Amino acid sequence: MTPLTVDFFGHSSFLFQHLSCGLVFVDPWLSGNPVCPIHLEDIQEANIVCVSHGHRDHLGDAIPICLKTGAMLVTTPEIAAHASRHGIPYEKQSYGLNIGGTYRRDGFAATMVQAFHTSEIQGRQYNVDRTLEPGSGASGFILDFGGEHRVYYTGDTGLFGDMKLFAEIYQPQIVILPIGGKYTMGPREAAKALELMRPPLAIPCHYDTFANQKVDMVEFQAMVAKSSPGTKLILLKPGDTWEMGNEQ
Repeated sequence: MTPLTVDFFGHSSFLFQHLSCGLVFVDPWLSGNPVCPIHLEDIQEANIVCVSHGHRDHLGDAIPICLKTGAMLVTTPEIAAHASRHGIPYEKQSYGLNIGGTYRRDGFAATMVQAFHTSEIQGRQYNVDRTLEPGSGASGFILDFGGEHRVYYTGDTGLFGDMKLFAEIYQPQIVILPIGGKYTMGPREAAKALELMRPPLAIPCHYDTFANQKVDMVEFQAMVAKSSPGTKLILLKPGDTWEMGNEQ
């Protein structure tokens, strides 16, 4: 089995590396991320950049990374349209998905699923005067790396029952989910989500970035041990790299 390497840049920013599928960024928020250990200038290569929604802590550096590397932007049609006004040719260097749609390339597949979260697009002008653009809401992704590794990146979301359905259909080995409790579900809801899905592995994110998103990790671990005892939590700190090989 080809290893899947996961780099965590803090908050909800990840880089997945797979020999066949290449380098896949998800919600790469580097510039302005108070816990991110790297800078945009450090990124030299990328094949695919997936963006779940238009909030600035998720759209982040997606457009600059695509401009710099030539990577394909996989996101909603609305964000793809926004990116087209900043140098990313629409439906040429972007691939707009809607709920249930799938992007495929070189053995990699990204299927867009719903997330329960508000979102307009917080583009460049938002940093100047808080101007928002229509964004159509938020999403999550089922990421399939060569048919070997399946990751459910929930995106920013609250708890909802269809998570169980996603687990039945896509059978992810890894679930990446937020636990911060202010802009997303908190530890109690996240533990319930894992109870619904019962994945072998889970990576919590979107916590401890800001003072209002602090989480008692010991308490969360205890809740998960009770609600989904077969799930192993992978606790990553910003800058950590973790490799998935033959874990099932």
